[in-house]
Amino acid sequence: MTIVAIFVVIMDVLKYCFGIDPTRKELKRIQREKQAKKRKPVIQRFVYVNAPPSAVPLSEQPISAIDETVV
Repeated sequence: MTIVAIFVVIMDVLKYCFGIDPTRKELKRIQREKQAKKRKPVIQRFVYVNAPPSAVPLSEQPISAIDETVV
């Protein structure tokens, strides 16, 4: 039990006195994974410059399809 207590004290001394945190990379990875779960997907509609006028108005085009135009 004393070995565990000494280990905890040594880790605290390294972290708070010397600024060395051996678990920093793992903590950052866990935080990134949590933030990724909370994010909502971003839906983007591309607007092409100098694209020929479309026969179908934008309000009637499907949102999920992205049409490529050849210039």
